[in-house]
Amino acid sequence: MSAQLDVFRDSPQAQAAAYREAALTARVDPYWTEEQRAARERYYLAEAARIENGGMSAPITGHENARWQAGGKEF
Repeated sequence: MSAQLDVFRDSPQAQAAAYREAALTARVDPYWTEEQRAARERYYLAEAARIENGGMSAPITGHENARWQAGGKEF
């Protein structure tokens, strides 16, 4: 398995679209509370916006879901 990104499959547009799809899924995921669903949706939408604005280098830091994304036990 290669860690190299594919030019088309992993393009910024494709990754932003994937984050927007994840936001739609997070909005209706029955396994999270309403507050958690809203926080996850905001996170995914913020990541999509960051990628669309050319910020591919690093994820948002200090975001309310940073611990969730990193596997923290907050949720």
